[in-house]
Amino acid sequence: MQWGPKYDYDHYDSNLKLFPARKYVIESIMFWVEHFHIDGIRFDATRALAKFDILREFTDAAFNKIAKRKPFFTVAEHIPEDPAITGYPKGPMIAAWHEQLANQLRATAMQREYQGAQPGNLEALAQRLNPATNGYGSGNHVVNFLGNHDHKRILRDIADTVHIFDDAAFRRVKLVLGILLTSPGIPMIWMGQEFGAANPLTMEPQPIDWNLLANKNNKDLHAFTTKLIKFRREDPALWNDNFQVVLADTDRQLFAYKRWNDVGGLVVVVANLKDIPSGEFIVENGGLVDGQWREHMTNHQFQMTNGQIKDTLEPSQIKVFVKE
Repeated sequence: MQWGPKYDYDHYDSNLKLFPARKYVIESIMFWVEHFHIDGIRFDATRALAKFDILREFTDAAFNKIAKRKPFFTVAEHIPEDPAITGYPKGPMIAAWHEQLANQLRATAMQREYQGAQPGNLEALAQRLNPATNGYGSGNHVVNFLGNHDHKRILRDIADTVHIFDDAAFRRVKLVLGILLTSPGIPMIWMGQEFGAANPLTMEPQPIDWNLLANKNNKDLHAFTTKLIKFRREDPALWNDNFQVVLADTDRQLFAYKRWNDVGGLVVVVANLKDIPSGEFIVENGGLVDGQWREHMTNHQFQMTNGQIKDTLEPSQIKVFVKE
């Protein structure tokens, strides 16, 4: 598709003593801030611009003219990824989309290769979840997602690609959404994804169908998402970059990680990446604290001893264990 001529950001008007295209973009940002009170902006296809100095000029302008009044957030859609674009003022933008993680999570959901990501590769999953190893250095610099306007909706992709429908498909979406909402980084949810919108990927308008919430699976997914978002906002264990894999069973496809905060909060997330029952699993040697714990999704209370979590998982289930 042809999107029209590109702006010439290098053109300098010697009479006006300015770069007209850059001035236009900066004033457009200001217009949206002043009239629509936006808190941030995503820059599309920054690979096509390919000039960090110009992008930095936009972020500088936003911070000098906007951030004095309120916080402001700049995000790059930079595909293929390059974490160097993030971490303003070190990089020209604050954060960037994390396409590699999206590919890995979609491969996990569909249990087949997706854009080079392989299902069952627990090492790759761990690397892409952890800011210490994914190149971004901080979760504040990375926007994690399962899909966006450039992807098929994940439920539709699962149906079209691997022909999984109904309960099993919704289980797979809950699984990867649970990982997304409990991992370091800034989660992004494509509108309607929180309750299972599955309309096709087209250039035509796609209104959200709120009537889907009358269906049990859609309603359950919405409740699941709501509960995890609330938990993410309230539990300090999920507020920073601390991340440690505490179980990676490749054969059984069991994956668990610990999140914690030094001022309080300790969480262990355990995921069954297969759509079959897990049997009993044990999480140990993770520096876990004995005492009263709770499984957040069911509110089941239990007493931990010997620093171990012993439990089972249903097909594609994720559990979130919280130290009380």
